[in-house]
Amino acid sequence: MSKLQTTSVRASIFTVGIIVSLAALQSSGKTQEFGDPVQGAILTQKICSTCHGVARGEASPNPAAPNFNHIAGIKGMSATALNVALLTPHHQMPNLILTSQERADVIAFILGLKEK
Repeated sequence: MSKLQTTSVRASIFTVGIIVSLAALQSSGKTQEFGDPVQGAILTQKICSTCHGVARGEASPNPAAPNFNHIAGIKGMSATALNVALLTPHHQMPNLILTSQERADVIAFILGLKEK
């Protein structure tokens, strides 16, 4: 086998390896993409309700904290945007440490508040 053929075979094997790896990552992440809005409601009531209005139409106890209806209604609000927001420290918000499943549950709950 020539040097060019060997390089081509290695490149093909490398490409297949990348494709298989990406497929595995994508399929393993799918279970965490979807949260349980019921669990999200329970969790937000427990840890978010001291500052945010969490139930549909509920005013926030802290006027500086938007209620979840408002957050859900922001144009372009998505699971990705909420995930980033939950992972990013905010000046007046406590540093929450949630598991990926808890974040998914909270996100599912908040997005479920969107007006249809």
